[in-house]
Amino acid sequence: MSLISIENISKSFSDQSLLKGVSLQINRGERLALIGENGAGKTTLFRMIRGEEPLDDGRIVIANGCLIGYLTQHTEEMLDLEQSSLESSHLAALEKRLRELEHLMGEQPECTHYLNEYEKKTAEFEAAGGYTYRARMAAILAGLGLSGEILERPLTSLSGGERMRAAMARLLVRQPDILLLDEPTNHLDMDGIEWLEDYISRFGGTVFYISHDRSFINKTATAVCELRNTQLYRYPGNYDNYVKQKALEQDYARQQVQRLESELKRQQEVVQTLLSHRNISGYHAREKVVVR
Repeated sequence: MSLISIENISKSFSDQSLLKGVSLQINRGERLALIGENGAGKTTLFRMIRGEEPLDDGRIVIANGCLIGYLTQHTEEMLDLEQSSLESSHLAALEKRLRELEHLMGEQPECTHYLNEYEKKTAEFEAAGGYTYRARMAAILAGLGLSGEILERPLTSLSGGERMRAAMARLLVRQPDILLLDEPTNHLDMDGIEWLEDYISRFGGTVFYISHDRSFINKTATAVCELRNTQLYRYPGNYDNYVKQKALEQDYARQQVQRLESELKRQQEVVQTLLSHRNISGYHAREKVVVR
């Protein structure tokens, strides 16, 4: 089943074409690695999927009810730096409102409005995993290499790499249908990378990620997508398979060029031969005229 359908999309900046007629089907359970040179349009494509960047042409269709989790390289956009790694602004706001409603219901027990709102907020808190949130966050952060007292410290006191892990944990704890990850191994040590490799390999949903880490791609990808010269090319398998398939494509292209060059040379020789025959015929014709 296709969760994201990218259909013939194009994007230009000023007079420079970045993407031209790009199409891709992203299906449930796939783990797609997106590669390409810097400036090829990888992050722009992610922004277009999220609706943060307009399309010049084509369309992107996302399945109904599909929850997308996005990890940007700029983690400060995802975090409230005054909180600790284990806190959630959304859950904190819900919990605060629940305490307020409990107080109001105690003062005005006859008011059913407060009771109805309390029931709705409680259901929302439970659906968001509020009662187990800290425990689940702690487990994910431990896998990413963060544990102990550092989890209680405000994010402002953490390093860039530690903040990235906190942002990754916030994303994973939501259990989205699709993970969009922009360079997820940046700032991770080997233990963190190994944990992420194992998590992605076992993840029941779909993963679409940008990476330059060949080893990471080899261990996690079911297909590799390359953005090259405004086009997107998809290769089944991991990075090693991509290298082999691209080498075969290049060999075939060279063979085709050689075949065309050989054919052109043959045709030039034929033309030259015909011209030579014409010149000889013309010479003989002139000789006959002179003899007469």
